[in-house]
Amino acid sequence: MSKKTVFTIIYTIIVGLEVVSSEIPSLSAVNYVAKPAIISSLLIYFLSHSTPKPFKAWVTLALVFSLIGDVLLMFAGTNELFFIFGLIAFLLAHLVYIKIFSFNQNKSLNIWATIIGFGLYGALFFLLLKDHLGSLLVPVAVYMLVILCMGLFAYRRRGKVSLESFRLVFMGALLFMVSDSILALNKFYIAITSSGFLIMATYSFAQYFIVNGLLKNK
Repeated sequence: MSKKTVFTIIYTIIVGLEVVSSEIPSLSAVNYVAKPAIISSLLIYFLSHSTPKPFKAWVTLALVFSLIGDVLLMFAGTNELFFIFGLIAFLLAHLVYIKIFSFNQNKSLNIWATIIGFGLYGALFFLLLKDHLGSLLVPVAVYMLVILCMGLFAYRRRGKVSLESFRLVFMGALLFMVSDSILALNKFYIAITSSGFLIMATYSFAQYFIVNGLLKNK
């Protein structure tokens, strides 16, 4: 088996352990190990590839911010500050991904349909949540704007990188948006059945697709 296949199997097992342990209180100790292991394993996998130093540094930074966000959100139930600082960590991760995607932008690509689509989604989603956000209204609004920009920058790589790299990264960006949308709905609007499974499954493979897509376009 190839190195990528072996890692994909290991990564899927780790994600599986995380989502199962998050649903079973008696396995909470496993969850405290499995959740940070997701991005940690992805970071090790990425660093094992030979890539240009500036590129390697930026992707490493995005994954480190994501890992910090994961750890902080594990304790969000004990103190609201953990959620806020977790939000900031992921905000920084998205900004770094925007920086990475900015290296390969197709400036001749017509992106108005994508801008309108993302804009409508963001506006409707914000209107749905705004009365439930309280003191977090501005931070959540900023976060939503940044992740929508991340998705737009991922889309604008089309035609500037290989088709496989574009598809993987854009799919990852969309999954990231789905994951954060489920998290926001579950926290601020309505309890969603198996939200932990849905959030972590989409988030884990969002990161997996983005990293592998970037590796396809060193």
